[in-house]
Amino acid sequence: MLNMSMHQYFILQAQAFGNAVGTLVLGHLSDKMGRKPIFFLTILINVVFRMISFFVVHNIVMFHITQFIAGTAFPMMFIAPSMILAEICDKEYRGHVYAVTWMIWVVGMATLPLVVWFCREWFLIGVTTTIPGALLFLYWFYLPESPRWLFSVGKLEEAASVLLKIAKSNDRADRVTKKQLDSTLSRLYSLQAKSEGRTGVWTLFSRMRLAKNTVLLTVCWSINIVVYYGITLNTTQMSGNQFVNFFMLSIIELPSGMCGAYLVDRVGRRWTQVVFFCGCTMACVASAANVQFLNNPVIEVLDKIFFVFWMVFIVIFHLAAFPSF
Repeated sequence: MLNMSMHQYFILQAQAFGNAVGTLVLGHLSDKMGRKPIFFLTILINVVFRMISFFVVHNIVMFHITQFIAGTAFPMMFIAPSMILAEICDKEYRGHVYAVTWMIWVVGMATLPLVVWFCREWFLIGVTTTIPGALLFLYWFYLPESPRWLFSVGKLEEAASVLLKIAKSNDRADRVTKKQLDSTLSRLYSLQAKSEGRTGVWTLFSRMRLAKNTVLLTVCWSINIVVYYGITLNTTQMSGNQFVNFFMLSIIELPSGMCGAYLVDRVGRRWTQVVFFCGCTMACVASAANVQFLNNPVIEVLDKIFFVFWMVFIVIFHLAAFPSF
């Protein structure tokens, strides 16, 4: 009979497999249908199938299936709005915008131990952390579609409407008229239509530079996920109060993420990423030795600091290496 740790392992595997499938399928659909509808579709999938999973825990097959389906939503639930932000903001502000977005994640992670401490019972914890996701549907009326995506698929009227709203919010609506914007977008779209061929996943390997970036960033992201979840899941093995440990490892992302965004703009992407990649490697080695011999939570916190610096750099570097426009 499988013990609890093996059950947890298979559940994480189901979720991870769902993450991979969801990234491919929903990522492709976001290019076809738009970022906004896919974002809200992922919220619907996550809330519905997570809630269903809480009622089928005694059927291990159904529980794994619902966890897999819910897992398909997670990557794009974070990526889709990030793409909208990246495609709306000027390149000078993307580092800070992503850092602020990341800080919202940090607040949620840092709050989670308090929620678990109050709830104590797994079903109540699951419901409490799932149902609030439905409130995000209220954001439908405020979140704009990416004007760059609208432009890329020929929806010039809608793109112009979003751009005019952005200009108005920036107090620059008087610098361009609707007629001028329509004319400019039509001219640019005609030029794009003439020069642009068919694109797809294969485009990532169409040139040596793109292929190299694809392989290197795939390796970086794979290591990224292993390190992040490895550190997070290891809180149960650390000495001291596991609620406090989880909070410490979460809240430390707040200053390190903001500092990372600052260094991205001041120093650059590539070498800062290399430096903190090396720092993260050394911190991981120290962390492994710490668990084996010292079991000091402070070492784990230092490890997380280096990791979050690296995390900010790799995401922004990814946006620069694979622009969506």
